[in-house]
Amino acid sequence: MPISAWARAGLVTALLGLLLPTSLPATAAPAPDAPQVVGPLPGTVPGDPKAERIEDTYPFFSTPVDLAASGYVEQEFHVSGLADGWATDGTQMGTDVPYATRVVVRRPALAKDFSGTALVEWQNVTAGYDLDALWNAESVVRAGHAWIGVSAQRVGVNQLREWSPARYGKLDVTGGGSHTADELSYEIFTQAGHAVETGAVMGGLKPRTLLAIGASQSAGRMTVLYDKVLPHLTPVFDGYAFVVGSAPTRVGKEPVFQVLSETDVRNPDRPPDTAQFRRWEVAGGAHSGHQGQVYRAPISERDLGAAPRYNCAKPPFSRVPVHHVTAAAYEHLRRWAERGTPPPTAPPLEFEADGVTKKRDELGLAVGGIRLSQVSVPTALNTGDNSGETFCQLFGTYQPFDQATLAKLYPGVDHYTDRVATADARNVRDGYLLAADAKQNHEDASGGSTPVIFVHGHQGSAHQWQSNAKRFSANGYADKLLFSYEYDTSILTNDHAIAGLDAFIADVRSRAGASTVDIIAHSRGTTVMHAFLGTPERAALVRRYVNVDGRSSAAQPGGVPTLALWGGLQPEGNIGGAVNVRLPHLGHTETATAAESFVHMHQFLRGRPPITDEVTPEPPGLVRIAGRAVYFPQNTGIAGRLQVWEVENGVRRGAPAHDLQTAPDGSFGPLKVNGHKHYEAVLLREGQQTYHYYFEPFERSDRFLRLQVSAPGGIGDYVDKCPTHTSVTVLRGREWWSDQADSDRLEFDGVDLLAPAVAPRARQVLAAFAFDDNCDLTSTPGTVLPPFNALPFLTGVDTYLAAQPAGTIRVTEVARGSGGQARTVPVANWPSDGHTVTVQFNDHL
Repeated sequence: MPISAWARAGLVTALLGLLLPTSLPATAAPAPDAPQVVGPLPGTVPGDPKAERIEDTYPFFSTPVDLAASGYVEQEFHVSGLADGWATDGTQMGTDVPYATRVVVRRPALAKDFSGTALVEWQNVTAGYDLDALWNAESVVRAGHAWIGVSAQRVGVNQLREWSPARYGKLDVTGGGSHTADELSYEIFTQAGHAVETGAVMGGLKPRTLLAIGASQSAGRMTVLYDKVLPHLTPVFDGYAFVVGSAPTRVGKEPVFQVLSETDVRNPDRPPDTAQFRRWEVAGGAHSGHQGQVYRAPISERDLGAAPRYNCAKPPFSRVPVHHVTAAAYEHLRRWAERGTPPPTAPPLEFEADGVTKKRDELGLAVGGIRLSQVSVPTALNTGDNSGETFCQLFGTYQPFDQATLAKLYPGVDHYTDRVATADARNVRDGYLLAADAKQNHEDASGGSTPVIFVHGHQGSAHQWQSNAKRFSANGYADKLLFSYEYDTSILTNDHAIAGLDAFIADVRSRAGASTVDIIAHSRGTTVMHAFLGTPERAALVRRYVNVDGRSSAAQPGGVPTLALWGGLQPEGNIGGAVNVRLPHLGHTETATAAESFVHMHQFLRGRPPITDEVTPEPPGLVRIAGRAVYFPQNTGIAGRLQVWEVENGVRRGAPAHDLQTAPDGSFGPLKVNGHKHYEAVLLREGQQTYHYYFEPFERSDRFLRLQVSAPGGIGDYVDKCPTHTSVTVLRGREWWSDQADSDRLEFDGVDLLAPAVAPRARQVLAAFAFDDNCDLTSTPGTVLPPFNALPFLTGVDTYLAAQPAGTIRVTEVARGSGGQARTVPVANWPSDGHTVTVQFNDHL
């Protein structure tokens, strides 16, 4: 294959060695230690690292963040020159040793959007490859800063050479093998800083302030640079940030800011704050916490073949956002360097008298230090301590509190969110937290800003979303963030569902003002989602995905972070790289509707446990209902007249509370109801059966009511209709089980419909049809009528419920797991020749 233009350019540059980079202004004279710059290099994701042409490759650990949407670009450059070598004690080990490395730049595309601050990070190589440990897209882009990653060390560069020979094969930071202990790294880093300062790698942008930043091992290297090497060099950086690692002891001109997690503070001995030094310690934070792990996992799968897995002694990865504190520290360091304004001091972590053991409160949380709201208003035990294999000691721990502890700490969601707001306001005032991150904390505490879309399964609808939508609402999610996508499940292929989802997500994003959505899919809905997420452009619109008892896969679909809940239908299901949770004691649909599942969903989507897993009641005067009248199972809307009556013991009271026309798509509401009352909804259409729907009291607002009507030619055609009997269909979003030790009971005037053969667990029954087969005024209990015996999710029993004289029927549920608690919904005994009665029981106890 012919050598590419970029390969030729690399050879020419290596041979000539003294050419100025074309990106420098023609009139600019290079500084004595200014490096040569080639780039920006071509090639972007997706690409092939092993391709022979550089144009077909891409930068290692290229960020998956959509920088273009924020007016940013990512570019990569080759930087080469001559560097002196230095030992860690400051002894000079070599002079004018040639090197070539790479620099990654993430910056505003336009000068008008640039803050003037450049964060130049010494890439961390502890894992054996370059790691942009301090890259935080949200805070960098928000501030308009530029981030630059410098590959200064042998381990990282050697890995790059092997990973993509065409892109990185000419790089070398060892002087041809003569300096293998990173003796050149200090001047390589500072010369890269020169390339930033001059704009050579910045598209002409000229920074006003250069801050050197490094984490962990990189902070150790920067400590040697500051203490031992910098006195021999021309200063480049205006300030230095040492994060979760050591810091210098020399007092220099440039200010030094050290930020440590709880992991990194091993004893109470610490240097004092001075006019040139600050040290902050973050309670509950980990050396390498959750945020970085989540960000890097899909990149590791893309560039390394798999994300690392760890077997730690305790659940790993503290959720305390140390990156919020470093973002505040950078702003203080910038002002310190530019104006001489010193940052605020911060209290240290506290130790017991032995000088080894950290003080902890009654919840196990560290005492002292900077206390972010995740620690001062906790929903979990976050610490900096752990043990186990490899890097476990760096990950800290995260152990969510159980619901009993949360209920004791916070009487209600409002109490929790108010305390979060107070704690964050205090940290903003004290200078430890930026206002934008405090806002994000409050959004996270109160439900966040990312919409959640439920995608149902076969013969499903928004009905399976009702209870968990209420639970999300009870935990602070605004109505504008909760949606259900419905499609026609009578069509056996999924192309229509996938195409419709495109438009639905676009509409949700527009209505919510959101760039991405979270999606929860159940059963067949997971097949729809796996196909949808198979397109990168679609996957980019989904922040997080929950796969409920459906399709398995070798990897997270579309690379989207995934939670997979496996219930009774797919107990052995698995998605590679996902958080897989097994709930085999739950029914297939129950896995989508249960409180236990909700806790996992909320934890995954919000990063913390819910304050409550209950459908908490609202004040009865504030309850509103809304929904759609739809054909089953097509989910197409029905236009008709809708009446809502208050009923007592199945008997209507007064005039209708509401009398209206549904929209062409069947939608109605919101309608005001009393949360302590029973209601009957009536769907009237000229020349059609009248449908009557009865419910348990609406204790909390419900926007996802579905008034289902059997489509012409559908299951309703198999229900015999005559003036002598009442036909009743009973629905619940939790399977009816009649063959278990603790079975459900479904009684009509005290007679249980659910004989063992009627709703065995294996049949996953969600709807029970009770009617007088053949209109013969007799019942045949204990057996399932055809065709119900061959249909999924449905059962039908020959049950004579007299329609004459006019009166009521008491429909009573005794749910499994309720301890024998009975719930009754009385209904009028409407004759089935003109009326159909549906009862909907709640799927939560």
